[in-house]
Amino acid sequence: MFLQVNNLSFAFGQTVLFENLNMRVEAGSFTAILGPSGKGKTTLLRCLAGLERPQKGSIVLDGRILTSDEIHVEPHERKVGLLFQDYALFPHMSIADNIGYGVRKEDKAYKKMIVNELLGMMDLKDFHHRKPSQCSGGQQQRIAIARALASQPKVLCLDEPFSNLDQELKERMRGQMKIWFKQKGVTVIMVTHDVEDAKAMADTIVELK
Repeated sequence: MFLQVNNLSFAFGQTVLFENLNMRVEAGSFTAILGPSGKGKTTLLRCLAGLERPQKGSIVLDGRILTSDEIHVEPHERKVGLLFQDYALFPHMSIADNIGYGVRKEDKAYKKMIVNELLGMMDLKDFHHRKPSQCSGGQQQRIAIARALASQPKVLCLDEPFSNLDQELKERMRGQMKIWFKQKGVTVIMVTHDVEDAKAMADTIVELK
């Protein structure tokens, strides 16, 4: 199995968010984690990305242990991308520079190639010079997705990716995102409280209760 979450437990003080959580994810699949607020959905993504360390359990990606009682691989070494709910774009950077920030290699020609590919893929070439504040909500989401894909993650985690979009744009973006992720062969894990988002996007749905 490509990604394994084994007996994972996380608590803030006396508040247990999840306990002995197990999850199996196949390579190239789209998994939705569904549940109400306060059940640890975002915290689980942060554990996968290495931004939080669980009290117990392990995370194994493509045969490599990322988290265990003895091991904690740092976020930049995991090949796990995380798209935050607020997108976390750099306001002083252009669209192209925001995307380029995600490229891990320093080679300028390589970075330019990746940025141009993603600008075209996201239909943003005509806006490459703009700042995020000059872009619509849908464009900002595409910039954030492109920046996450620029790092060539093995797993991309999405935190409520449609929460800032109106219904019409949400429906359009759901279809486009499925195409982009399949094109890139990225394994995707999305947390949401919206059943319709989960049904529209996911191959597998995991419920946190």
